[in-house]
Amino acid sequence: MQQASGSPTYQPRHRRSNLQQAGARLILVARAGDALDALADELPLALAAPADVADRDALRAAADEGISRFGRIDTWINDAGVAIYGTVEDVPLTDQRRLFETNYWRALHGSLKALRLYWQGICDKLITVGSQLSDRAMIN
Repeated sequence: MQQASGSPTYQPRHRRSNLQQAGARLILVARAGDALDALADELPLALAAPADVADRDALRAAADEGISRFGRIDTWINDAGVAIYGTVEDVPLTDQRRLFETNYWRALHGSLKALRLYWQGICDKLITVGSQLSDRAMIN
């Protein structure tokens, strides 16, 4: 069973489809509840668990819902992310905060939950996906 977070609109559908063809059961976590439900309808072994990955309690609840349904998480994938292009002066502070909340807190909350599950013997692997901008800023 795989847990994956991130926008159902932007994630490649073929990746999830390939996982299901390999027999993976998926917990799909994202804020976009309607889009998530539509995606889960296309994937018979998927559970839609709408949650903001930057919200620790909501992410934990989504993981717990998946464990209740599937019994374990074989691979936890932190892959939600936000990108902003613009100068610090031009990008609104609310957008900058949202970027940090998503890109930092989703990785921290997801990793901590996955580690707790690992110590309990119900999660085997943790994968955190970032972009080139995870390591450096762009210069305009």
